[in-house]
Amino acid sequence: MANTLMHDIEHHAKDKASLVQTLALLFATELNPAGWQVYRGRNGNNSWRIYLVKEGKPTKIWYFTGYDKGKIRARNQYHWLHASKKFTMKTRVDVIRFVKFVLKDGSK
Repeated sequence: MANTLMHDIEHHAKDKASLVQTLALLFATELNPAGWQVYRGRNGNNSWRIYLVKEGKPTKIWYFTGYDKGKIRARNQYHWLHASKKFTMKTRVDVIRFVKFVLKDGSK
């Protein structure tokens, strides 16, 4: 069975489906046109990341984890202790705020 975002939502993230769907929609309409690419982590259905690609090279990155019930967590470094920016998204409004921040930060 292919591991796709929709598969991961249905089988591993039902408790945060509306958050992931909102993030996916905003990725398609806001982040991807601005140069962001999405990648699934090597292992685990809860590991996704986005990269801002400029001139063919990734320049910024956000890591996502969904281990907490009803929440998506994002950080700008792989290890939580090294992250200078962290977001916890519990509502669709939190997802919108995160995407607005990422767009503003990526334009710098």
